Amino acid sequence: MTRGFPRPDLMQWLLVLSGCIVIVACLVMVVVPYLRGTADLLTTWSLFLLGLANFLGVSAIQSGTAENHLYGIFGTSEYWRFALGSIVFVIAVSLAYYKFTWPRRLAHRRMPKWPPVTVGAMCGAIVFCCILTFAGIQAPNVQFVGQILIFLGGAASNYAAAFGFYIWDERRFNPVAISLLGGTVALGLFASIGQGSGRIYLLTTLLTVPFCWYWKTARYKRLRSLILPMSVGLVVTVFLIAGYSAVRHARRDPNAGLAELAIARLKAIPEGFQKGKSVVLGGDTTDVSLLAIQRYTQIAEPQPFYTLVYVISNPIPRAWWPGKIGSLGETLPREAGIWSRFGYVSLGPGIIGHGYHEGGLHMIVFYGLLIGWALRFIDELLVTRSHNPFIVGMIASVGGFFFALPRGELGLYMIHIIAGFLTGFILNLICRMLFGTIDHRAVAYADPAAMTDDEHVRAAEQEYPAWR
Repeated sequence: MTRGFPRPDLMQWLLVLSGCIVIVACLVMVVVPYLRGTADLLTTWSLFLLGLANFLGVSAIQSGTAENHLYGIFGTSEYWRFALGSIVFVIAVSLAYYKFTWPRRLAHRRMPKWPPVTVGAMCGAIVFCCILTFAGIQAPNVQFVGQILIFLGGAASNYAAAFGFYIWDERRFNPVAISLLGGTVALGLFASIGQGSGRIYLLTTLLTVPFCWYWKTARYKRLRSLILPMSVGLVVTVFLIAGYSAVRHARRDPNAGLAELAIARLKAIPEGFQKGKSVVLGGDTTDVSLLAIQRYTQIAEPQPFYTLVYVISNPIPRAWWPGKIGSLGETLPREAGIWSRFGYVSLGPGIIGHGYHEGGLHMIVFYGLLIGWALRFIDELLVTRSHNPFIVGMIASVGGFFFALPRGELGLYMIHIIAGFLTGFILNLICRMLFGTIDHRAVAYADPAAMTDDEHVRAAEQEYPAWR
């Protein structure tokens, strides 16, 4: 789809300016606390901020400097609303994350009991994750059960890769450990490229092992020792995402299963690179947000709390509830007539588009607070349980969706994150029944930033005596 709607040149500076402000603010919040030693580099918060910088910052600059818009002709009111909404959201989510202490206190009291971190327990977890993954790939056509298994299976495949990494990292030259890591990562990649055409599924799988590596080892190293492995990881990730971008719509068959879709896309990779269709990240988020702002401030009535209703009602089969609401990413292009011109397409409305669809600035503030509180809670779990593969792996298995939240579909990515935690809870119960329980509250945690490498090792051995 090419740009074909002219944009008033007079207001292009507003999109560019708001995009620059968002990028600078997000990068400052990621880099400065890390360099000062007051925050970790790879957290759900930093992933979310990088997503904001891309989908609320870079995308706005791209839209503001392009000759035409993709999805309509917009005026001064849409530009001002987008720019104001962007600034308001960044302020709201930042205040929620930094200034409220109750999510941190709540995290200290939650999820205290987990299985022991032994090779046997982690191998048992891998077996269960593989079963759940294949159950999602071959989900039965049973109402409610099939939908749940698809979401759980996607998270479980990445969860297995996390356990594969933890086992390998303690015995790096063991051929069995190497095979286990390679097999679990391959399973995650296979499941991700068969799960949907969205690049976020592949990105989530690619982030799983680096995320676990950071929280197990890299967070205790100096920055200069991280530059090379981080650079290599970034290059590899960009290359793989670019390759998948070239083929993600290749040979689409609506009747094909996950396995058939995965195989078709793998076969189409050489063809995709030859045609030069590779792009790393989509840049239409701002244009879709402007379309949503225009429609739900001038044409259609806003629908408050639509995203929350979508999340809560999603597990209910449409056969049981024919009038169940769909995602905004499908509803908006259908109602705007995009489907009638170009066929089916699902768009990412952006966090600003979601906010105006549900009522305006007050809803943008609401979601800013909600997301900020949730990320603060999750990051506190990481900081206080960084030696627990069950916790770190659970969060890593859905890490890419934190990056994608600013783009949307907001409700769909919330469901994926919830599914990741649900998978972790199920795994926790099963492994505790089979391998026993360790109470997190029995471990006295020091300040991670003030501990030496040797102290971190001793803390890990104190918490999990069977780790070695």
